[in-house]
Order: sequence, then C-alpha cells, then structure tokens
Amino acid sequence: MSMRGSLRPIEILEEDEVNVVTLERLERRLGEECGAVRLDLKDLRAEMIDRHASLMRWLLGFFVAQFAAFGALLAAFR
Repeated sequence: MSMRGSLRPIEILEEDEVNVVTLERLERRLGEECGAVRLDLKDLRAEMIDRHASLMRWLLGFFVAQFAAFGALLAAFR
C-alpha cells in the first residue's frame, strides 16, 4: 500500500472547537477512569471485609484457647 493511499484528509477546526472537542474527550476518559477506580475500590473493600472477618475468627479462637489453657493451669496448681 502506498503512503498516499493511507492518508486521509483532516478537518480544520477553529481553536475554540478544538478546545471543546479536547475537553469532551478528557471528560469522557476521566469518567471512564473514575468508574474503573470505583470498581477497584469496591473489590478492595469486599476483600478487606473478608480478611477482617477471617482475622476476627482466628483471634477469637486464639483467645478462647488461651483462656482454657490458663484455666487448666490455675486448676492444676490449686
């Protein structure tokens, strides 16, 4: 393919029109990126809640076991 065949004419826009088009593109991209960040934060929040619940279960189990061991030691030394 020749170089000339792949070129297409461009529209010449006024400076104000270029600014409007550029601003619209920027706003669209900003909206898309904000939406992606919101989805990522939602996933992160769900993961943090799951980890927190798991940690709380382990802590509860640990403290129950420690309390039982301490009670057994007290009973043994009475």
